[in-house]
Amino acid sequence: NPLAPIRNSLHILRSEQATAAQGERALQTIERQAVHLTRLVDDLLDISRISQGKILLRRRRLDLNEIVRAAVEDLQAQAEDAGLMLELGLPASPQWVDGDPTRLSQAIGNVLHNALKFTERGGRITAAVREEPEHGAAAIVVRDTGVGMEPEMLGRVFEPFTQAERGRDRQRGGLGLGLFLVKALVELHGGSVTADSAGLGKGAELTLCLPVIAVGRGAEMSEPTSAKPAAPARRCLVIEDHEDAAESLALLLRLDGHETEVAFTADEGLEKARRFRPDVVLCDIGLPGAMDGYGVARALRENEETRSAYLIALTGYGQEEDRRRALEAGFDTHLTKPADLDMLRRLLADARH
Repeated sequence: NPLAPIRNSLHILRSEQATAAQGERALQTIERQAVHLTRLVDDLLDISRISQGKILLRRRRLDLNEIVRAAVEDLQAQAEDAGLMLELGLPASPQWVDGDPTRLSQAIGNVLHNALKFTERGGRITAAVREEPEHGAAAIVVRDTGVGMEPEMLGRVFEPFTQAERGRDRQRGGLGLGLFLVKALVELHGGSVTADSAGLGKGAELTLCLPVIAVGRGAEMSEPTSAKPAAPARRCLVIEDHEDAAESLALLLRLDGHETEVAFTADEGLEKARRFRPDVVLCDIGLPGAMDGYGVARALRENEETRSAYLIALTGYGQEEDRRRALEAGFDTHLTKPADLDMLRRLLADARH
C-alpha cells in the first residue's frame, strides 16, 4: 500500500500541470509513506530476529517516566494533525528499570501508534505510568476512546499478523505485527502486556508492566544528550553499488556543504580514496566483485594515505554479528539503512579531523 501513493506522488511531481502546492503535498505524501514503509520492513525484520533469538538488548538503568515522556512528545504533532488529544500522566518519583532504551521506546511507540490509528478525530489518548510497588513493577497504561475490540479479538491481539475484520477500518491496518512486537520486547525485559476493551466503539486500554530496580538515594539520570553543532565541511566519499542510493546520499551531503565523491565498486572506491583523501568514507558492505565493504575498510586502514579517514559502514546488514564484523574490519561505526539523517549529521560533526 505505501508504494501506490509514492508512485502517484512521483507522477505528480513530474507533471508540468502540477501547482507548487500540489508538489509540496506530493512530497509530504512520499515522506509520510516512506516512514510507514520503513516501519513495516523493520517490523518484519524484527519478527525474524525474535523467532531466531537474535535480538540483543543493550540494557542500562532508565527512568521509565522519561522514556514515556519522549514517546508522547514524538507523537504530539501527529496527534494534533489527526485532531486527537494526547495526554501524559506521570508519577512524581522516577520509575527505574533495567532496559534497552531503543527497544522500550519502540514498544511504547507501537502502542501509541496503534491508539492513534484506531481513534477517530476528536478522540482522546492518555499515556500514564503507574507505580505498582506491591508487584515490584511499574505499568505503562495507554487508554484511547477509539474503535475498541470485541472479546474474541482481545484473545488474539498479540498474535503476529492479527488484524480486526476487514471493513471500515481497512485503511487503518498494517501487517498486524505492532502489538506482537510490543509483547515480545516487553517479555524480553521480564515484563508482561495485557489488553482490555469494553467492546466495539468503546475504546481500548493496553498495559505494559515492567519490573523496577532499586536505586540508592542520590542516583541520577544520565545527562541528556545535548544538540550537536552543525558538522564542519568534510571531504566525503560514498562507496555504494546502488546508483540511486549513492547519488541521492551524495547530493544530501553536498547540500549540507560537504565536498563529496561517489564510487560504485570497491576498486573504484579505493582508487578515489587515494586520490581524493576523504575525511569520511561511507561504505556499503555488499559490494560487487571480489572485495566487499569489510575488505575496503581493511585496505583503507592499511594504506598510510587513507588510514586516518573516519569510516562509516552504511549497510542493510544490521545484526549484532554484522556490527561486530564492521568494527573488527576497521570501521569506526555501523549504520543500518535507511540511516537517520540527523544521526549521520551528528557522526559527521564528531568525526576526526
